[in-house]
Amino acid sequence: MGKRVLHVMESFSRQAGSPACLWYDLLTELHTCGVTSSLVTVRDGEIDPSSAPPHLKVTAIEADSTSGGLHLRGLMNTLIREVDLVHLHGSANRLNRAAASAASRAGRPYVVSPHMSLAPNPFERMALRRKLAAWLYGNGIIRRAACLHAGSPAEAELIRQRGFRVRVEIIPPCIDPQPYQQSYATEALLRDVPPLADHRCLLFLGRIHPIEGLAPLLRACQGLVDQLGDWHLVLAGPAPGSWRGQIEAAIRRRGESEGVTVLAAPDAPRQNELLAQAELLVQPCLCPQVPTALLQAMAGGVPVIASDQYGLPQIQERQAGLVTAPNQRAVSQALEQMLTAAQERRREMGRNGRNLVGQEFNCQVHAPCFAELYESLGSAPS
Repeated sequence: MGKRVLHVMESFSRQAGSPACLWYDLLTELHTCGVTSSLVTVRDGEIDPSSAPPHLKVTAIEADSTSGGLHLRGLMNTLIREVDLVHLHGSANRLNRAAASAASRAGRPYVVSPHMSLAPNPFERMALRRKLAAWLYGNGIIRRAACLHAGSPAEAELIRQRGFRVRVEIIPPCIDPQPYQQSYATEALLRDVPPLADHRCLLFLGRIHPIEGLAPLLRACQGLVDQLGDWHLVLAGPAPGSWRGQIEAAIRRRGESEGVTVLAAPDAPRQNELLAQAELLVQPCLCPQVPTALLQAMAGGVPVIASDQYGLPQIQERQAGLVTAPNQRAVSQALEQMLTAAQERRREMGRNGRNLVGQEFNCQVHAPCFAELYESLGSAPS
C-alpha cells in the first residue's frame, strides 16, 4: 500500500523558479505510483484549492496564521495524524518549524528538500538576529530529519560541507514535458512586450535578483549590441524586495531600455507564453539550484545557455545548449556563439534538449524514486 504524505510548502503559487513549478506536476504523477498526497501551504492570490492538481487535497492557511500559536499547532497536529510521513520543502520558515515539531510529537518521519536554502547568499539582506534564528531552527529541523532530498550532486555536497550526517538521497528535478511542447496564444504577451512582434525573444525566466546572474548577463548584452540587433531581452520573474527597481535603474544607466523588458511576477500561463515565444533561454545563476525554467525551455525545444553551477554537463554533451561560467566574459562568449549560429543549428539543439528532458528530467521517470524513498521510511504508528 502506498504512503500517505503531507507536503509542507510555504507557497504553492507557480512563480518562476519556485518549487511549486516542479511539484505541481510531480504530485499528480506520484498518485499513479500509489502515493496519496496532501498539501498545507500559505494562502495567497494564486491559491485556489479547487484548481489544485487532481488527487491533491490542499489546506491553505491565512498568512497571519504562520505567526505561531495554538491555531497553527493544532492544525498541524490534526493534519499529521492523518498521514504516514511529512515532506518539508525548505527548512527554517515558520510553517515548516510547526510541521517538524508536530511530526516529532506524533512519531512521524519527515523528509526535507532544502531547495538550496542552505546555499550562502551574498546578497541576502537579513538582520543578524533573524539570520541566527534561521540558522538555529533550520539546523535543528535538518538534523532531526529521517532523510534529506538533494536535487543534484552539487546540493548533496553542500549538505555534507555543512556537516550534516543525515541520510541524503539525490533525485533530479523533473517536470511533465507535455505542456511545454504546445503552442500558446501570444496576443496578450505582445501587448505587454511590443518589441517581440518583430524581434526574436532572448529570455531569462527566474527571480529578478542579482544571485541569478543578471549583472553579468546585462553587461554581456551591452557588449553585443551588433549581434543583438534583431533580438529583444526579456527578464521575467518574481522580484523580491527592491531588486526590480535596482535592475531597471541599471538598465537605464546603460542605455539599454529599448532592448530589454522586465516582466515582474508573470503567472503560470504567461510563463508558458514566454517559453513558447523564446528562441533562446539564458540562465547564468550564481548558485547551484537547477532552475525550473531551464527544464521547461528544453522540454519546449528551446536551446539554452546554462550556468556551470548547476552541475549539468549533459546539456552541452547532448548538444542541447551551452554550459558556461556565470561571469561577463564567459556569458558574452556563449551568447555570441549562440546568436551567430545558424537558425537550423539552434533548432537542432532544441530537439536535443527535448529528448534530454524526456529521458533524464521527466517526472514519470523520477516519481517512482520518491515513492520508493517514502516506502523506505516505514509506516505511521497504528
